[in-house]
Amino acid sequence: MIQLFIGRHGEASFDAPSDRQRCLTENGMSSTRLLIQGCAQQLNTIHTLWSSELVRAQQTAAIYADILGLDVTRQRFLAPESDSATVIRKLSALEGDSAIAIVSHQPLVGELVSLICHGHPYEAHPFVPSELVHIECEVVGLGLGQLKQHWRPA
Repeated sequence: MIQLFIGRHGEASFDAPSDRQRCLTENGMSSTRLLIQGCAQQLNTIHTLWSSELVRAQQTAAIYADILGLDVTRQRFLAPESDSATVIRKLSALEGDSAIAIVSHQPLVGELVSLICHGHPYEAHPFVPSELVHIECEVVGLGLGQLKQHWRPA
């Protein structure tokens, strides 16, 4: 069974020279830390952590990595404007009992949940900053996942 954890980056500042360089706010850092600490027991099977290359996602993934004792791998295909089909192709290469977390952005994360759980993009999950969704599936593909749980910051 594949355990897929899809997370949106924490709250980010708009005070940056470009969208790619936006950093987490203090609230974004603390909300993410509290959320991941609160559900760390349910996340203990995760062995792989991917992050978008944008600063706010890297900072969010660094919090996951610190709490869960993981290394982060930056993936270009996890940018906000990335093609969800590409991400699903990459995830479909997972085999056996895998557990992976990805940290990315809207609209990509919402589309991924809709495609994996419903088979179409018309019910995009309305992620809030720092939210994390757990999907379980035997194979990652369109409509093959079951939304098991989600955690939102307090």
